[in-house]
Amino acid sequence: MSSGEDIKKSVSDESDHMCNNCCKQMEGEKYASTLIDFKKSYIEGLKNKALVGETITFTAVVQPLIDDSTLGSVNLTTEVHYFTTGHYSTTQDIVIKKIMDSNNYEVSYVPRENGDHMITVMVEGHHLSGSPCKSTAWLRNYVEFQEKSYHMVANQEIKDPYGIDTGPNNEIAVLDYSNQQVVMFEKQKEKELKLTNTIAFKDDGKITKPHDIAVGDKIIAVSDWSNNIVKMFKLNGIYQHTIGSSKGDKDGQFKCPFGLAFNSKKILYVVDCSNYRVQAFDTTNNNIFCGKFGSKGSGPGQFYYAAYVAVDSRDLVYVTDNYNNCINIFAADGDHDFLGKIDSISPWPIAFTPDDYMLVADYKNDRLNVFSPPQQFSYKRYLITEVGKRGSSKGHFNYICGIAVNKEGIIYIAEYKNKRLQYISI
Repeated sequence: MSSGEDIKKSVSDESDHMCNNCCKQMEGEKYASTLIDFKKSYIEGLKNKALVGETITFTAVVQPLIDDSTLGSVNLTTEVHYFTTGHYSTTQDIVIKKIMDSNNYEVSYVPRENGDHMITVMVEGHHLSGSPCKSTAWLRNYVEFQEKSYHMVANQEIKDPYGIDTGPNNEIAVLDYSNQQVVMFEKQKEKELKLTNTIAFKDDGKITKPHDIAVGDKIIAVSDWSNNIVKMFKLNGIYQHTIGSSKGDKDGQFKCPFGLAFNSKKILYVVDCSNYRVQAFDTTNNNIFCGKFGSKGSGPGQFYYAAYVAVDSRDLVYVTDNYNNCINIFAADGDHDFLGKIDSISPWPIAFTPDDYMLVADYKNDRLNVFSPPQQFSYKRYLITEVGKRGSSKGHFNYICGIAVNKEGIIYIAEYKNKRLQYISI
């Protein structure tokens, strides 16, 4: 890790930006700065290399002038500057948390661009020792899928995998259509998945035709196509709640609910297929209805066969439309305004990697299409490679009905007609 003169000069050249955006101080904060020993305050644990999309965590050690004294909250700021494009990190990419019973802070950030970037950590206008420092982010190679990257998983607990998702702690949930259950796994060693739990659809949690699954924070959602409902379960299998009651087109009612996805704010999106729309529910507030978007047609923001939904790192909402051969993109908040679309042949399940590549199953051709990450402040993505073809051997697919990616970038694919899972480690 380096903090050479070129980086120091870069910080100096950007002093106006830093003052305007990071270092606005109040009178009380100026007073606090006189209590800090800046010569002994420093950052530690910061990696000098990381993957794009990987969460990087380090510690900011703030030393008081008087040993064992408590400083209270100080104005600690962090910023990431990407050399290649000149972009700066967005606020949602940086999290700062005070460590209890100490004067130190845990800082996390997510690099979003390939190449070198600079991290600055300041307390009330003063750099901590080690700041600024340079780090490098690199991308996984999603263009050249090697045969050794594929691993096939056949498990007697799964008869007909029909959907898949991964959770915040890398748990893997597989929707088994014929056995009427969710099968939970955790990844152990390479090529090994360990069965951890089975959630049977019975009693209050009974589901007739499960179509998709989404794993949120300590909760699992499953859509029931025929009963026009979405059921919620705890990760241990305990039934929690039902969204929807009877078939209809009012808010909170469904006609053939299909794809599901959670965003970072724990909003659950449900593709309401035969109502040609997507509905949103706030799982932090008793699963209340909180929005809808879309209508029938082939125009901007319209659907003819909306199927699956996913959100990217910015919480933009992507909905696949199999008949209109496109992926519609909607804003993250408010009325979820239509932003644009991406043409794609018979798109079916959709997922995003930690470094924001978009993976889309091609229903007609039994392959996986890989799209580039977008540039900052843009939704546009471009097809960079097509992976696989119809078949039953390793790296071939037959009816992909689920794609999920964990925090490590491992891609899990559920194949209904091959009755198996494949996962790809890049």
